[in-house]
Amino acid sequence: MNKIVTALAVSLLFFTCKQPSNYEKMELLLHNQFEFDSLRVIDHIVVINELGDCLNCNNSFSVAMSKYIESENVLFIICGTGSRVDISPYYNSTSNHVIWDRRNSFNELNMVGSSAIINLKNQKIDSIIEIKLGTRYNDLLPSLSKNKF
Repeated sequence: MNKIVTALAVSLLFFTCKQPSNYEKMELLLHNQFEFDSLRVIDHIVVINELGDCLNCNNSFSVAMSKYIESENVLFIICGTGSRVDISPYYNSTSNHVIWDRRNSFNELNMVGSSAIINLKNQKIDSIIEIKLGTRYNDLLPSLSKNKF
């Protein structure tokens, strides 16, 4: 009888314990490591990193996204040192929405495998657009501009 009760208790705990969503993990990381608490006002997260198969794509993406650096609804997470991807457009920014993740903590969440745009909606991740060879991110820019991006 005790084995049945124990098995039921373990099953109940297993099914009732909610795993944090990727949004919640991201929010916790941004708060704990970067003291960024304004994710609720962010519509887009631009991740610039040195991952993926196409460093030229990451470089082009980095330069193209830099024109949105002063947008209040866009958060930039710059991962890495800039040794493989040009992050120089972000160096002189005074925006509170540029986070320097030199330890690649964000990449440890395993949400993206290359530079990316993470679109948020209602405190959830709506979509992730990873920048890879063949991604036509220039086509995304006009549609994102309509959304204050």
